[in-house]
Amino acid sequence: LGLQGVCFGHVVTAVSPKAGPYNWGQILWHELAHVFHLQLSKHRVPRWFTEGLAEHEAERAPHGFVRALDHEVFAMLASGRIPSFENFDALFFEARSMEELVVAYAVSAEAATFLSERFGPGALRAFLVGFGEGAEFAELVPRVLRVTVAALDEAFREHLRAKLARFEGQFVYAPWSLPPADEAAKVAAASPGDASLAGRHAASLLAEGKQGEARRVAERAIALDAHEPY
Repeated sequence: LGLQGVCFGHVVTAVSPKAGPYNWGQILWHELAHVFHLQLSKHRVPRWFTEGLAEHEAERAPHGFVRALDHEVFAMLASGRIPSFENFDALFFEARSMEELVVAYAVSAEAATFLSERFGPGALRAFLVGFGEGAEFAELVPRVLRVTVAALDEAFREHLRAKLARFEGQFVYAPWSLPPADEAAKVAAASPGDASLAGRHAASLLAEGKQGEARRVAERAIALDAHEPY
């Protein structure tokens, strides 16, 4: 499965330091954070919340275990694929590749950091206790944060846009952020003169391993506009 560690509440399992080029300190710090999250929430914490909070805790550790994934998070933001907090677990449950799953961790970490910085670490604990009482995240938002979920969604996106502004205007390519090839084909067919849409169709085909078809579509896109980045 590619897992490096798993927490069961009181028990933590992890790969051996000899198993590969893993940062063992980061793994243990992350999994130990889950011990507190799972017990405070009585094992009812949403996947995104516990993973994001564990990543946030690891970043705040004395050694500062930070994954450099700003570019990937910006790709998610630019492609409109960051869901509402009402359905944030979709980041994990709808991931189509291991690369996309890793980005789910990064986006969740950004969310946890945002919540901590904007509302204080006490709010994070209040959410965990609320989960343990049977409440959902969307129910707890107005109770704990005194804002609506819609307002929280917009504030989080505004936070990301400000933090990642350096990527604006750059060509951002991330295979997992592309639509399925058949969906990209329909969009491109509706605007046959659009080189960008044709290029995205080609990139989607390539991401799905359909190299021959990707080349044919890419050549058509180049004929429309040789300077189109895709």
